[in-house]
Amino acid sequence: LVRGGLSLSNPPGLSYEYSNLGYALLGRIVTKISGLSCQRYVDRHILAPLGMKNTQWEYTKVPPALLAHGYRWEEGQWKEEKLLHDGVFGPMDGMISSIEDFSKYITLHLNAWPPRDSNDPGPLRRSSIREMHQPGRISGLLTDARKPDGSPCPIVTAYAFGLGWTRDCDGRIALAHTGGLPGFGSNWRILPDYGIGVVSLANRTYSPAASINNTV
Repeated sequence: LVRGGLSLSNPPGLSYEYSNLGYALLGRIVTKISGLSCQRYVDRHILAPLGMKNTQWEYTKVPPALLAHGYRWEEGQWKEEKLLHDGVFGPMDGMISSIEDFSKYITLHLNAWPPRDSNDPGPLRRSSIREMHQPGRISGLLTDARKPDGSPCPIVTAYAFGLGWTRDCDGRIALAHTGGLPGFGSNWRILPDYGIGVVSLANRTYSPAASINNTV
């Protein structure tokens, strides 16, 4: 794909657009530098230190009794989606986890705040995580946004390092990431100033988990 030539929708550095291909290429960089596949690198240096023992990349490695199957609503009925194997685009999506396991990852992000000089057990330094949380490029001003109760509340949105950043009309900052595949939709969100995190995992194609978490 790369040898064949890539076209760009915008000149680099001038605008924001999410790119699955960009994250696949980032995974390739991790592989070239570390000598491990991106998946194995993440397993060894992030998942294992966090104790995320029930998180997998490949669905065939999940015990059948624990594996959620995905569905779509089509022609008035639920139809099961075909599960996708892990592959070279794994770094951009497709990780399989549980609420209990993923809460450990959310805790890692929340523990980066407030900044302090106490022991920093990792696996990623708190300062690096806080750097991930900083807005890098403003992506929108939602003047017609509303709170879950219907009252108006404009929101500024931006993109940080792999995370969406928002500040609402009350000054609340939230960081989040949404995932979606045929049969599944997910979102996790944290409010660093409040020490609150929430994750929703759903087995319907592109389920609107972000709006669920926003209401929560």
